[in-house]
Amino acid sequence: MNEHALKLATYWRNSLADAENGNGALDASQAEKLIEVPNCNVSSGRLPVELAEMLFMGEPQTAATIKVTLRPLVYYQRLEHGKARKDMPAVVTPLVCDVLVTRDGRLYPTSRVLLPRDILEPLDQDNFTIGTQADLDAFLSTEEVPCFEPLAAEQTQDEEEHHAQWRTYLHFCWKMLRTVSNGWKHNQDSLMHANHGLLFKEDKPSGFSQNIVRLYDYLRHQKPKAQLFERFAQHTPSLTEPCLAPHSGFAVRLAHAGDEYALASAQRDALTHLLVGEAGDVLAVNGPPGTGKTTLVLSVVASLWARAALAGGDPPVIVASSTNNQAVTNIIAAFGKDFAHGCGPLAGRWLPEIKSFGAYFPKASAEKDMSNAYQTQAFLTGLESPAYLEQAQAQYLAKAIEAFPDAQEPGVRDVVERLREQIQVRHQQLLGIEQAWPALVAAREAVMMELGPTPQATIAQRELSCDEQRQQLCAAQQRLKNFRHYLAHESLFYTLFNWIGPVAAKRLRLAKLQLAETDPLLQGATSIAEIENYLTSAEAVALATLAERETRLRLGQQLLATEQRELATWRLKIAVLAQASEKPAAQVTLAECDVWADTSVRFEIFLLTTHYWEGRWLMELAEDLPTILKRRGKNGAKTIAGNWRRWMKLTPCVVATFFRLPAELLCKRHENGNFVDDYLVDFIDLLIVDEAGQVLPEVAAPSFALARQALVIGDTQQIEPIWSIPTSVDIGNLASAGLVERSQVKHGYAAFCNGGHSAASGSVMAVAQSASRYHYDPELARGMYLYEHRRCYDSIIAFCNALCYKGKLQPRRGQKPAGGLPGLGYLHIDGLCRQDNQGSRENLLEAQTIAAWIQANEAQLRQRYGNKELCEIVGVITPFSAQAATVAQACAALGIRAGKGASEITVGTVHSFQGAERPVVIFSAVYSKHDDGGFIDRRESMLNVAVSRAKDSFLVFGDMDLFSQVPPGKPRGLLAQFLLANPTNELQFAYQPREDLGTGLSHLHEWVEHDAFLAQTLRTARQQVQIVTPWVRLRCLHSTGALAHMRDTVQRGVQVEVYTDLLLNTEPTPSNPGGDPKKVQQFQSVLAELKAQAIQVRVVKKVHSKLLMADQELLCVGSFNWLSAQREGDFVRHETSMVYRGKAVRDEIEVNRNSLAKRVTPYT
Repeated sequence: MNEHALKLATYWRNSLADAENGNGALDASQAEKLIEVPNCNVSSGRLPVELAEMLFMGEPQTAATIKVTLRPLVYYQRLEHGKARKDMPAVVTPLVCDVLVTRDGRLYPTSRVLLPRDILEPLDQDNFTIGTQADLDAFLSTEEVPCFEPLAAEQTQDEEEHHAQWRTYLHFCWKMLRTVSNGWKHNQDSLMHANHGLLFKEDKPSGFSQNIVRLYDYLRHQKPKAQLFERFAQHTPSLTEPCLAPHSGFAVRLAHAGDEYALASAQRDALTHLLVGEAGDVLAVNGPPGTGKTTLVLSVVASLWARAALAGGDPPVIVASSTNNQAVTNIIAAFGKDFAHGCGPLAGRWLPEIKSFGAYFPKASAEKDMSNAYQTQAFLTGLESPAYLEQAQAQYLAKAIEAFPDAQEPGVRDVVERLREQIQVRHQQLLGIEQAWPALVAAREAVMMELGPTPQATIAQRELSCDEQRQQLCAAQQRLKNFRHYLAHESLFYTLFNWIGPVAAKRLRLAKLQLAETDPLLQGATSIAEIENYLTSAEAVALATLAERETRLRLGQQLLATEQRELATWRLKIAVLAQASEKPAAQVTLAECDVWADTSVRFEIFLLTTHYWEGRWLMELAEDLPTILKRRGKNGAKTIAGNWRRWMKLTPCVVATFFRLPAELLCKRHENGNFVDDYLVDFIDLLIVDEAGQVLPEVAAPSFALARQALVIGDTQQIEPIWSIPTSVDIGNLASAGLVERSQVKHGYAAFCNGGHSAASGSVMAVAQSASRYHYDPELARGMYLYEHRRCYDSIIAFCNALCYKGKLQPRRGQKPAGGLPGLGYLHIDGLCRQDNQGSRENLLEAQTIAAWIQANEAQLRQRYGNKELCEIVGVITPFSAQAATVAQACAALGIRAGKGASEITVGTVHSFQGAERPVVIFSAVYSKHDDGGFIDRRESMLNVAVSRAKDSFLVFGDMDLFSQVPPGKPRGLLAQFLLANPTNELQFAYQPREDLGTGLSHLHEWVEHDAFLAQTLRTARQQVQIVTPWVRLRCLHSTGALAHMRDTVQRGVQVEVYTDLLLNTEPTPSNPGGDPKKVQQFQSVLAELKAQAIQVRVVKKVHSKLLMADQELLCVGSFNWLSAQREGDFVRHETSMVYRGKAVRDEIEVNRNSLAKRVTPYT
């Protein structure tokens, strides 16, 4: 292993240990492993002498200090009625400090002090938090840690001086906690302050990352040759190579997982580039949502499994891994349900009890539970018994006889050989097609080059040209013959006396009389010899021209014949594809054959491969079962490797998290009389990393040393990892590992981060993009790229396409059918966003509205989706964990099961839905006019993932006035453009009451009550009235009497303001940005009429609230368009509004007035 890779291994190992040791939420067992330090010692900055001595046990005598992790504040959960709260950690330690301990027990702080990442938003699960990572970063960017170092050995430090410096450090820690947690109070979360701190000195790795750290330590000490790890760790991007031509490797792509759908072209290209890869290759495949990443993985596994069967050796070892539980279970579920069963005697499995093509290796403690749902290691070892072997052999041979009825009492070995022969036959069929196509293309190109686009016409023209030339040759020959005949019969006198000038002249004149008078060359000849030479030459030229034309004619005919032969060969080779018979062979392309081959020949190869490896497994078991059983529980390299290879014959892919995988390839070797750790380095033939954009490089990196080649699939435009290491700590770790120069931190750190290797900002997907040799689409990220999207309706994925993918995604599902919910829809809610004690946000009205909407639409949704359970139809996504809890509680209050359980509607942050999907997704935006923020807009990934989870409908529940104000260059602003593009996207639903606005609540229903209420409000208002209505219609103003009521109110000295929407009233379009002329004229008429009555009109861009506000004590909120709603006819809607009165509404009225004032736009 090279030096740079070793440095990175050290850096990643320490980063992982820092993150693991720095958790703030602990369970009781974790806390028990830490050392209690009395609060008095924490305050003084000095440990008891006996504790210091214990910490230095085993350390070199020359060590003056050791590094430990100190948690100066510890809070334990207070039991309620003797029971612990399930939603709270047992122990909370909100500060983690790296400090140095001297032999006399004094503590010296380092620069690393922080609030643990696992209790800061955002998180991938809705766990306990006290603040946000952004606030911590902001604090550390402006505040410097007051650290100080121990003095040199010959110096002594005054006790008071040390204590003062330590107290300064502690005051800094308390300030950081107060600032980042927004004054978090532990007692509000049922926590009680312990009388001690907790201290940790790393002795051996523990916790979730212990298997990873253990492998890192092995790599650092043993330095094995690990080509793939070195490629993963390389500090410069790989040189870009040209991508293979489309449909390359036609016969290399041996197998396909299904008989119904073929791979898309980009999937096929990615598969080919993987299959032609070499040891040490990392292939990045960028897979935007819904583009068939799982389908690609299945075909990769099928092709590699088949290739090994064709070769007749051992099966490949393929492992799929990730860190996200959702990703891991998605993969293993796909291996159970997405490989097609097929039909006929080759269909399905020939061995009993095996239901999946994947095995799941969970952590040991979860093995029992997981074995109920998945094929685990226990399942695979359970098959290795004499009883199962006997049963499996009988069933296998019975199935084989059905498939090969001509076989006479075959044995397992006979069947295996027959299956391999069939694989070879089909491989030859693929090779035949692959080889026939370029030969046909070359023949066609030769014909095109020689004969042009109309070869038959060219041939006919050449034949005609040859005929014409033959006639010219005959004429030339006849002239020469005639001339020579004349010379043979001329008078001897002229021949004998030709030397006499007059005789020669007369002879020449007589000779010319025999020739055509129109030939000037002949008439100008000066001698008989010259004439004869000319006629001879003309004959020769005519003869040569004919030969040339006949040669070109024969060449064209030969090329056409060659094309026909190649076409006949092509017709013969593609005849193995049933679909090829549906059109003339000359019209069939290799691209079409590639599609047809997937669902026919390649799928047949997959079925044959399945039964081939089943037979190979039976053969091995029959030969070695006693030895296998004897070695059960042994952990030598030979035994572990043998187990894996054997299991791969039944399940071609093992799925395990990166936290578990190193332990599965851990073995022991004998060294100096002891058994020491060893690993099967370079053993996995292909490591597949799924959802790689979410995987931290330090978590996955050591597993790359266990593999030869890697397929890394993900999307850096989706949710990024939860980074646990702040930038300042990351830089320190890099400098300590020698990866950046302390004098050039700024430049060196930026360059390092660009490769994706950073524990503070990197991901496995980013590393793979840099390491990949191919750049499929120069306008997008490095690596291969998948384009065809089939999950969402086109109108839904169009937003993601515009947000993240530069329009490159190719929607394939189609437009949403008319009726039902819109593809992109919204419900405007005038709620109240509040920040909770833990720094998260919630909006109670939004949550209650969501719950009420789900309850009201449950029957209709279940009917539309085949009576499925609600949890299979609807999911709720929100940016904030506090809102997730609030929505779940609101649902529970209405009897709706919601949360994270198997039969509950999933309600959670966007991380909860990574890799998942639902027909209907509700997005609870939370922010309101009272408390807006940029969290949703910080990265495109949040809305990209949220929207792309929805197959049929993505519905935003929130304050649309806020969405409308966000610039279109930001994610919310762009989403607003899509949502508001069509008025039919707005959902109609009864407004829910705001509990925070006091008890003076009444309701209005239908237009009659609303009109009467408006008239009464205008009559009784004392100072001011604001009417907020998206549309204003002059006819409505007159017919309802609203104009007259407003005029009377103004005449009483009360200010009346109408706020209305410019865009909705004028309806501009891209082709007519000024608005529809008729609508514009109507709007201007309205404005003129209102102005004439001294009614002030405030034109606002994009207003969604329908409000009526009077003075400081009346607020009416609802769905009623006050000055435009239909009062008669088919378009009369059911309207509901809430009327709030009293002092409690003053602040709310002020918030709305201020919001409106900020959005007023000039209009003339």
